[in-house]
Amino acid sequence: MVEIKRFESRAELAIALADGIASAITEALGARSRASLVVPGGSSPQACFAELATRELAWAQVDVLLSDERWVDDRDEASNQKMLGESLFVGHAAAANAVLLKGDEASPEEGVAAAVARVSSLSQPFDVALLGMGTDGHTASLFPDMPNIAEGLADAAALCVPARPPSQPTARLSLSAEALGNASNLWVLITGDEKLDVLERGMVASAPPPIASVLTRHSAPVVWWAP
Repeated sequence: MVEIKRFESRAELAIALADGIASAITEALGARSRASLVVPGGSSPQACFAELATRELAWAQVDVLLSDERWVDDRDEASNQKMLGESLFVGHAAAANAVLLKGDEASPEEGVAAAVARVSSLSQPFDVALLGMGTDGHTASLFPDMPNIAEGLADAAALCVPARPPSQPTARLSLSAEALGNASNLWVLITGDEKLDVLERGMVASAPPPIASVLTRHSAPVVWWAP
């Protein structure tokens, strides 16, 4: 069963979600020396990241990992890591440990083994996995049209999978559905009626989109939504 937390505005959502993440991280650090936080790219989470960066947590003990990354230079405007550097790794959160998906390899296929090694070094299951979702039902870089989508959604998938969806202009690397769905807290940030409708229909579809395949792995996923 998916819980949907509804907010009147995106600003209210950003504050509440930042508080929720901060609380989950604090709880995790009460049980062990490090906490792991998976975050999405794109523009939707940036208001939440700005809020989260102001929270006084033990950031030096937090490992932050993107759910996916485009295979572009980290100075490119399309780079999710660049976005994090500008929106999350500021203020108090500048002390967090950024775990990179993308390395210096020429392609995600060449870089996947090194990415798996970096992700494997983190405590798992992830303490918080915050995801986004597109209107096609993709999450992270698990796109319905990628040729190897079955690999990304498999029960015994590797932690990371390369992604070359024809609908997208760049190659990508993504965490797998298995890695994301096993998180202690699995949360999805979406805004607008269209995306909420896509998610609700996808959860009961006979051919579920990638977001549904991730959420059904978890016992209590939460959707954070605002108009």
